Amino acid sequence: MPRKKFWKRGSAQKKGDSHPSNKGLTIDIDQVIPPVKKVLDDQVTPPVKKVLDQVIPPAKKKVSNQNNAQNYAQNYAQNNAQNYAQNYAQNYAQNSAQKIDENSFQFIAQNATQNIDQNTGLSIANGITHQTIDIESVSRTIPANECQSLHSSNESQEVQLPNSIHVFASHNQGDTRYSALSRGSQCTCMSLSMILSLQDDTQFSSESLDIVLKHGDNLYRKVIIDLQNTGKFRNKLLSFDDLPLAMEYKDNYYSLVKHSTVYGLPVIQSDTDEILSLHEGIIIALTKSHNLLIMIGAICSAITLKDGKYYFFDSHSHGPNGLSSPDGRAILRIYSTIDDLVMFLYSFYLSCNIDLQSQFEILPLSPERIMHNFPDFEPERKIINRQRYMKEYMQKKRKNADFRQEELLKKQKCRENEEYRQKELFVKHKARSDKEYRDKERQKKVLGKKKSRHDETYRQKELFVKQTARENEQNRLKESQAKKKTRSNKEYRDKEKQKEVLAKKKSRQDETYRQKELFVKQTARENEQNRLKESQAKKKTRSNKEYRDKEKQKEVLGKKKSRQDETYRQKELFVKQMARDDEQYRLKELTGKRKARDDEQYRLKELLGKRKARDDEQYRLKELLGKRKARDDEQYRLKELLQKRKARDDEQYRLKELLQKRKARDDEQYRLKELLGKRKARDDEHYRSKESEAKKKKEVIKNIATKKDIKKCLGRRNLDKMRHTDNLKERKKVKPGLTSTLDLKKS
Repeated sequence: MPRKKFWKRGSAQKKGDSHPSNKGLTIDIDQVIPPVKKVLDDQVTPPVKKVLDQVIPPAKKKVSNQNNAQNYAQNYAQNNAQNYAQNYAQNYAQNSAQKIDENSFQFIAQNATQNIDQNTGLSIANGITHQTIDIESVSRTIPANECQSLHSSNESQEVQLPNSIHVFASHNQGDTRYSALSRGSQCTCMSLSMILSLQDDTQFSSESLDIVLKHGDNLYRKVIIDLQNTGKFRNKLLSFDDLPLAMEYKDNYYSLVKHSTVYGLPVIQSDTDEILSLHEGIIIALTKSHNLLIMIGAICSAITLKDGKYYFFDSHSHGPNGLSSPDGRAILRIYSTIDDLVMFLYSFYLSCNIDLQSQFEILPLSPERIMHNFPDFEPERKIINRQRYMKEYMQKKRKNADFRQEELLKKQKCRENEEYRQKELFVKHKARSDKEYRDKERQKKVLGKKKSRHDETYRQKELFVKQTARENEQNRLKESQAKKKTRSNKEYRDKEKQKEVLAKKKSRQDETYRQKELFVKQTARENEQNRLKESQAKKKTRSNKEYRDKEKQKEVLGKKKSRQDETYRQKELFVKQMARDDEQYRLKELTGKRKARDDEQYRLKELLGKRKARDDEQYRLKELLGKRKARDDEQYRLKELLQKRKARDDEQYRLKELLQKRKARDDEQYRLKELLGKRKARDDEHYRSKESEAKKKKEVIKNIATKKDIKKCLGRRNLDKMRHTDNLKERKKVKPGLTSTLDLKKS
């Protein structure tokens, strides 16, 4: 968070600058560090002040105590500070009088950090009492060889150091075991989890820190989801305002009381009472609460004061020396004094390349454990209630198989008591009187069974239990009565049938399921009793006319829908052709058709269907090709001829056939086609001989008809002669002179 402008303005006004700026701000050497006595008067070592001018960042000006400074110098000498000062003086003494601005400060701080890592690990502190640096911190840093051994040791992650304890976790917050959505951003929640853990525990190991990290990651994901649901999500890096007011840790619920946030800068460049240093900020925050969350830049850590010890926890990557490292682990450090803690914080922030002119925020927290109280922490909604607590608590407990077994045994023992069973039954009946409860219970039961039945062992066990139970006649009777009772409700039957149909449709989309179902049916039908039982069941159901009509309609619709698929049609045709290879099947099919055609409506319907189908040119062509192919068989031709002869015994049929031929011969193409057909057919000797026989037979018939006509004509002629003779006789009587026909004509 950037510095507030009024801090710059206040600092500039004291110097007489009306336009404050961070760049090029001149600081007197007295503002950086007060004068310190020589380490030893009888040694050649240059003043320690020159050394510290290059190492210590500008600090807030305070009055130095001469006795404390002398003790400080003596302690420094006891810890071999002479060599350190000599080496440092050779490199930096000539630059000690230079003016330090904000740009050069960062460079000096980095050099100081490098020197700390390479030589003594001196931590930089600011605002420590009487402006002194505890030189004993030189001996508190782990030597390089010890760091290496600590890093390589996997047997213990807890190391006892002078005035401090290091405990490492097995990983840090950026480990791949965490989701990509949360990885590397959970420091605020992990630090909060550490504060909750410290309410009970003071002994930590690598495993316990791993539990803290895991809980912090879960808490972070839960907070993110809540923020997204309420539309308050802004950034993956949570601020203090995003933290929840209540949460669960292990088996306890906690409510959080947030105190006012403390702000300041790690390094103070001017003498002003408006800005707090890091040391002062921590002291003020500890007066509000012993549990702190401290944030600077993008790093959030936890500080807890308990039993006179300062616990510092950070979930980021730390190396064996406790400073930032690319492939490190989360760390817990325990200090006996606040000065040691602050010195480590400066070293850690510098190792993270954090600008010490950045603002820090410290949030004091007071966690309160909630045992069996579930009040409203917010007026508008209940965050926690007893039901939810007990439900989640028991769910966690039941994850343990031993607990589930123990609970089951207890219930079984309690149910041996008749009063307990009656009481339990009464409670269930009362609860099930609510429809919502029943629906919820049923849904829960169904989901539970579905989940359990994914396990093959469970399915086998369930099947075995059902089969064993059904061996008992009473159980079968009871089950049958229960099913009849439920199925007496029409809505239930319809719903059950619909559910069954949908389930079968869904299952039959799988080829493996279809094959399995077919195999089971075929296997069952091999048993004579099963076939007989199935046949009787079908006959019984089909005895109902409504059922038959409904089944027939359903079958017709199903076939129509299925036959829209070309693959299905081909498959059906192939199956029929295969079946018709059997003589018995063909005979059965023919008998069935003949029986069906006894019905006038069926014949009419079939005829209309064929006429409608023959409107399609492709159908007619297909039918013609089918007939031609069938006529290749001599028996088929003979059968067809006999059928035609039989049909032509009917005068109406012959007349209809004649009219059809005449109508067809009106077409020139038909006549030409008929002529070509006859010519082609006459190429066959057998056809010609047969045609010749037919012609002769026809001529004989024609001759017979001609003879009849001649005979008829002769008969008429004789009749005429007889009539003429009679007429002549009559005329002769009248006119005796008539002697011939000629005389008759003349007369």
